[in-house]
Amino acid sequence: MENYTSNNEGLQTSKFQIIIKWVLIALVASIASTIITQVIKGKIDSETELNVVKIIGFLSVAIIAFSIFSGIKEYRNTVLGDYMTFGQGFKFGMTISLYLIILNTFFMLIYFNLIIDFDTYIADQLDTTLKNINAKKQNQSEESIKSVINRTKKFMTKEILIGSSALFALFIYTIVSLISAAILKKEIKND
Repeated sequence: MENYTSNNEGLQTSKFQIIIKWVLIALVASIASTIITQVIKGKIDSETELNVVKIIGFLSVAIIAFSIFSGIKEYRNTVLGDYMTFGQGFKFGMTISLYLIILNTFFMLIYFNLIIDFDTYIADQLDTTLKNINAKKQNQSEESIKSVINRTKKFMTKEILIGSSALFALFIYTIVSLISAAILKKEIKND
């Protein structure tokens, strides 16, 4: 398998160029959703905020899924000459996914260490959790609510948040890569 192929203009497209193109598109969506979510925090009522954050998160995941799918499709059409096995598609989708996870992890490290005050971020998250518990209060005692908050605090460290985000992303991106490879596979038929 070649790493380069010529397109109609005679220019060469490499696997790496395709990966970088679609990783950057997905990364911009991920970073934008993080920043937009942070900007709207506290500016609107908590119920509307929760709905807006869910919509932004969904859109971000949709753009990332589109990027993985499109990257696999472009790889099939430009580098592999319109034919691709399921394995080739899945491997390429996972390559895009791993680059995206690595770059997004670096962004989160910078974000939590240089851009926002992590302690304020955690306090806001705990406040939102408390509001949600109070809104759904179903005969829960104050002790029960405090117990939930204290258990939550133990797991809200930078390392755990970044690690769990990376693992969750790996899970989702694996599913997207599997589905995309299954849809886009196009094997040469032997007659």
